[in-house]
Amino acid sequence: MVVLAPPAPGTLEDLRRRFFATPLQALLSLISLTVMVFLAWKLLNWAIFSAVFTTSGGPEACQAAAGACWSVIAARWRIILFGLYPFEEQWRSALACVTVVVMTVLSCIPAFWTGRRIALVWGAGTALFPRRP
Repeated sequence: MVVLAPPAPGTLEDLRRRFFATPLQALLSLISLTVMVFLAWKLLNWAIFSAVFTTSGGPEACQAAAGACWSVIAARWRIILFGLYPFEEQWRSALACVTVVVMTVLSCIPAFWTGRRIALVWGAGTALFPRRP
C-alpha cells in the first residue's frame, strides 16, 4: 500500500493559517494591516503627491506645500553628497561610495557566500583602496 503525502497548502490557506488562526490573531492582523496602509499612504502623500520637485516657485512654493521640498535636493545635491571636498577630487569620494555599495550588495547575494567568492569581492574592494600608512 502506497501512502501519499497530503497536498501542500495553497497560498490562501497558508495566509489563513499564519495570520488568521484565532480570532485574536485575526484582529491583530487586521489592525496591523490597517496601520501599515495608513502609514504608507501618509508617507506617499508627503513624499510624492504633495511634494514640490522644482525650484520654479521659489522658497514660497516649498513653504506653501504640505509635503516634502525635493527642490532643495536638486539645487544642492553636490554639497549634500560631497560637502566641501574639492571639486576636482570628488570622483574619489564617488568611486569609494559606489565600491562600498557594490561590495555590500554582492555580499548579500547567497551565491557569493563561499569563502573564495567573498574573499574575491572584498579583495577587489581593498585592491581599489589600499590602506595608507
